[in-house]
Amino acid sequence: MGQPSQGASGSSGGGGGGGGSGGEDDGEDRDLTFSRLREEVSSVVETEIQSRVSAYEVSDEEYLSVSHQAWARFLSCASQYHQSGVSPLGLVCDGPTGLVCLIKKAGFSFLRPVDALEQMVISGQGQGMGVSRTYSYYSK
Repeated sequence: MGQPSQGASGSSGGGGGGGGSGGEDDGEDRDLTFSRLREEVSSVVETEIQSRVSAYEVSDEEYLSVSHQAWARFLSCASQYHQSGVSPLGLVCDGPTGLVCLIKKAGFSFLRPVDALEQMVISGQGQGMGVSRTYSYYSK
């Protein structure tokens, strides 16, 4: 898994096919990655659709139905993958600082007590101002 370093950037390519072309900044590289991902997903789903309808002639309605099923299957798989990434794996609490961190497969979140204004908004205009166990979080 040790890939040679291709530049000063410390970010990894994160799961998609080949790397971007050298000499571009991270914003352009990310756009190319999303564009490439969109093309790859569309190609795979279109291949699945064609494999289901290639044996015979189909009407537009049948093609749309098969297309809808293929995209629904892709969405289901993507949702399951996302859910597995955001499910909590552990909780870290640092006593001296009071920092609470929720560890997830796809990252982590810092939890902090909400302040009075946030509590008012959450509880509905001044109700429950004394509750101090509600937490807000920052997710990465």
